[in-house]
Amino acid sequence: MTQRDDGHDYRDSKNKAQAFDRQTKTKNAIKLLNSNIDALVKWKDNNKHYMVSDDLSDFESIIDNLTDTFIDLKIATGVDV
Repeated sequence: MTQRDDGHDYRDSKNKAQAFDRQTKTKNAIKLLNSNIDALVKWKDNNKHYMVSDDLSDFESIIDNLTDTFIDLKIATGVDV
């Protein structure tokens, strides 16, 4: 049986802290994406009367693509917001 030294403990703690930091940043980025998609949908709903049909369709397509990306990120990371 080998003994663990302080270096191993430090490395383990550092790796856990880095993993937690990455996870937190990922979760925050996904939350931000979700809130920005919501803001775009709200903006579209409030301004759709002023948009040309083609522009509205393009805008809805962008929102759909962002929503698909958001869902894919949630699935890939296991983050639920």
